[in-house]
Amino acid sequence: MNCVDMRARLRAAERLVGVFVNLPAPGLVELLASAGVDFVVIDCEHGLLNPESVGGLIRAAGASGIGAMIRVPAGEPAAIQRYVDAGA
Repeated sequence: MNCVDMRARLRAAERLVGVFVNLPAPGLVELLASAGVDFVVIDCEHGLLNPESVGGLIRAAGASGIGAMIRVPAGEPAAIQRYVDAGA
């Protein structure tokens, strides 16, 4: 599911289930997708994640058909850009 699909489902008042992930484990994202979650929030504010480790999580979410959102550690444009460059 991409962001457009998530927005459309939210506008239609559908219930979406998501989980915060703060470990650099793409297999965990795939497992969550197979358990039926609709999206993951990749939490870079708290945990072990950084721009270098989120790429695999984003790819795992996309390949599994679920959405992915990134929670960045700071709201500065330079910090956000590092995660955008990683694939967010």
